Amino acid sequence: MSTTLYLDQNDTISNAIDKVLKHVAQHLVIVMPTDLPHWHNNLSFSLLFETMKDNNKTAVVVSINDSSAELARKAGFTVVASVDEAIKIPAPQVQPQKSEHSEKDEKEVSEAKADSLGFVENQDIAELIPEETEEPAEEKNVKEESVISTKTVADDMPTVILDETPIKKAKKGKPSIFKKSIFWVVAFFILVVAGTTAFMLLYLPKATVELYIEGQTLSKQLEVSANPNALEPNSETKVIPAILLTVEESGQKTVAATGSKSVGQPATGTVTIQNWTDSLMVFPAGTLLTVSSSQEGAGLTFATSQSVTVPPQTFSIPEEGQKLYEAGTEDVTITASAIGTAGNLKANTNFAVGQTDYSSFKGINASAFTGGSSQTVKIVSQEDRNNLLTELAEELYEKGKTDLASQRIGDQAYDESLIDNTLTQTTFSREAGAEAAEITLSANSKSEVLVYSQSQLKGIFQYYLAQNAPQGYKMTDAAITVSVTGIEKSTTGMTISATGGAVILPEIETEKLAASLLGLKPAQAEAKLKEAENIIGFKIELWPPLPQALQSMPNRQDRLIIKLVQKDGISGN
Repeated sequence: MSTTLYLDQNDTISNAIDKVLKHVAQHLVIVMPTDLPHWHNNLSFSLLFETMKDNNKTAVVVSINDSSAELARKAGFTVVASVDEAIKIPAPQVQPQKSEHSEKDEKEVSEAKADSLGFVENQDIAELIPEETEEPAEEKNVKEESVISTKTVADDMPTVILDETPIKKAKKGKPSIFKKSIFWVVAFFILVVAGTTAFMLLYLPKATVELYIEGQTLSKQLEVSANPNALEPNSETKVIPAILLTVEESGQKTVAATGSKSVGQPATGTVTIQNWTDSLMVFPAGTLLTVSSSQEGAGLTFATSQSVTVPPQTFSIPEEGQKLYEAGTEDVTITASAIGTAGNLKANTNFAVGQTDYSSFKGINASAFTGGSSQTVKIVSQEDRNNLLTELAEELYEKGKTDLASQRIGDQAYDESLIDNTLTQTTFSREAGAEAAEITLSANSKSEVLVYSQSQLKGIFQYYLAQNAPQGYKMTDAAITVSVTGIEKSTTGMTISATGGAVILPEIETEKLAASLLGLKPAQAEAKLKEAENIIGFKIELWPPLPQALQSMPNRQDRLIIKLVQKDGISGN
């Protein structure tokens, strides 16, 4: 009866063989997983098959992976696609191990048979070689060599194996090739070791020495002139060249109008002017009539549309001793001074005429006034124009600053407060007071600024700082710092106020010092560095990290690096 064995995806061939040998069943159904990362070659399946065969075990392989199934078949396994199919296959009969008597019988039969070359199976080739006559003992140098014989491995397939029967060969006087080879191998090994040791001691060592030195600080305040007419720096006159950068910008901006006003028509009507004087009165066109204070719409003014002549008053005597006066009258059309419905006055409204006395002249309308109307609309105010101009000018200024910065070359610098920005052209789409929902402004501008070179300014300070450096100290460009405190326009360009500082370091002849350290032991190198002037401390790093007895400074100057480090308060190691 068969037993089912499931292999895991991560099982190697070694794991699989252990699992197979642990099973007591002689016939197994081995179920392979879909993917076996360690079983992608025929060797794994062949090794498993041979191991099972040597241990009198058989197996049917279950695999749905075409590649694994093909490799298993090539190794000798029966392969099916399911466990049910595998169980139905009967276990093959295992051939029992042959006894010693059966092997002896087969050997006797094989010895009776000769192969096609005239050899008998398992015949020792040494038997076919004639024996040599012995030479004198003092001339013999015997070396044993293995003799080739054959042994049956499979049913009828002979293979060549090594036998222990020696063949004696005579060697006279000279050492063997083997002894010569050993000599040259040992000599070569000694040469390699000696060369490697010499290389490690003479060429491989590398050292980095940091020398801590104490510097001094110098400072200087200067006013340097940047002149666009200067062609090159002049340290004595403290003048450096300046360059004028110019950019032109254009832009357009639209904003909503915020002003408002009422529009419409004034009311009109006909008024009768009464003259209660004895004189004829002429009122020119445009004479104002004002609604009297006791009337609705008091204070509203209306103007005559044409000149009007009002006759004087007349009287009659209906009875003796009684006079009845009647005013002189004349009709005239008047128009309200302001638009709106307020001018639509009711009939029988009284008016004062011009600057005359109300008791002498007055007006009255027989019919109501009409035609007055009004509505509020958006207009462009003067404030809208002013604000729009300010905003667009600011945008063009910012754009000009960006473009000026992009035109700088190298270390050129400038003060933004010195940028001149001018509007060269402005065009508004609406006048102030125009009825509109928005207003647009188009404008052009020009931005200019003088720039200077920071390295040239630094060079002026280097000139004056170097004059103040004490003897035995040196100053490098990297140690100089310049801080600009202010820039002002001048008649010749601009004046730069700045403070410069530098750390000066003692002069140390590093090449001469490095040459004196070559080949020294670390302790000797430390002693020499402690004796050197202007060195307040040091650190030595050696490579490779050899035992202390083998450590030394490099023998070549290109393998020794000396660095100067400004560091206060450090003592030598």
